[in-house]
Amino acid sequence: MVPGSGRPLLLLAAWGSLWGLITAESLINARFGGDVTLSCPFPSQTGMNLQHLTLTWQKEGAGAEALVVHSHYYGKDQLARQDEVYRNRTWLDPEGLARGNASLTLRGVRTQDEGVYHCHVHSELGGTLQTRQLTVAQTSHILNKPTGMAGNAAGLGGSWVPLLSLCLVLILPVLR
Repeated sequence: MVPGSGRPLLLLAAWGSLWGLITAESLINARFGGDVTLSCPFPSQTGMNLQHLTLTWQKEGAGAEALVVHSHYYGKDQLARQDEVYRNRTWLDPEGLARGNASLTLRGVRTQDEGVYHCHVHSELGGTLQTRQLTVAQTSHILNKPTGMAGNAAGLGGSWVPLLSLCLVLILPVLR
């Protein structure tokens, strides 16, 4: 189990002082236009000096250098190198950092946000690398509306029977 989370530990890989944790929650689905939180727990302890905490979220680039999504060090967000695609769309909970939570909230999810994200955290307790894969579901208001038995060809909602009744009311006086 991941300490304090109740989640099962699937793999723990160690290399030097950097260790990576891959959990069942590494696949994340987001709704287009909505907000999503990419989790990133890391080892912490009470009284840990957050001035020594370095945190960087990056997105893998297709055949290119990784994009900087969000950085935090020296006790504050450092967004000068943040890729413009993520400007004013990311948020870290400063109180969460003190509890070992470097989760990133991404607002206004776009199709281009789909991909693999890495959370790199280094503190006085060591380093952590978390990987999250984000998928973005396209939604359409038309697909979410219930339709009648015969469908909704007119796009007016409900079934076609009220539409047919309305047409008869309007046409019958003309035919007389």
